[in-house]
Amino acid sequence: MTLRTKDGLTLYTRRWDVESPRAVICLVHGLGEHSGRYEHVARFFNENGISFAAFDLRGHGRSEGKRGHAEYQQLMDDITLFLQSLDYDCPKILYGHSMGGNLALNYILRYDPDIAGGIISAPFLALPKELPKHLFFILKLLNVVAPSIQLSNGIDPNLISRDREVVEAYVSDPLVHDKISPRFILQSLEAGKWALENADRLRKPILLIHGTADQITSYRASQEFAKRAGELCKFVSYEGFYHEPHNEPEKERVLADMLKWIEEVI
Repeated sequence: MTLRTKDGLTLYTRRWDVESPRAVICLVHGLGEHSGRYEHVARFFNENGISFAAFDLRGHGRSEGKRGHAEYQQLMDDITLFLQSLDYDCPKILYGHSMGGNLALNYILRYDPDIAGGIISAPFLALPKELPKHLFFILKLLNVVAPSIQLSNGIDPNLISRDREVVEAYVSDPLVHDKISPRFILQSLEAGKWALENADRLRKPILLIHGTADQITSYRASQEFAKRAGELCKFVSYEGFYHEPHNEPEKERVLADMLKWIEEVI
């Protein structure tokens, strides 16, 4: 199944369905990856009576669009398109990881969508280390003269998981890319900052998970968001985990935590 965006792009979608689902998880994946990397997550939830739906972000996976480039508002609109395309008669859970966590969290804060809650995994609210001033200046300059130019996203595959098989599969996956544009990185950083500053606008329950050894997105920013958001945000910290909790050697524990939380909110 595919979706057609307002500006004419085709977005690839997929579903892992069960009969009479208790809920449906709606995935927004991370930067450079695609929905196919969540097959094992979908199967786990299927085994527990929950359907799983996903789409590849524009510029990612099997969807159309320049690799690594988008206007932030276009992605917000694409999430709306995706959610509206789902015809499930059961509670929806919006699940976003990394850049997808940034997008899903901003979507929940800005639009207060008709969902039961959100699972936000290692969200890109800030970088683990502040961007050097000269690099920030270069990005701002490029945003004016060449906003969609493709740059390396700087993600070290060795830092996504402590599981070597996961890293090797990521590196060899032809649908994974390492691109990002100046416009997208700057808008995403601004959106992460906005989410932190507006955490008290949260009106839906969320489960926020993050590994303490994440070197790709800021664990401290997630801590700060949870503190500001209050009781609607349940924060679960995984000691020593890298960037992808759902792909760590202890992933069964993470998935079990997610399932338990879902059962509490639906």
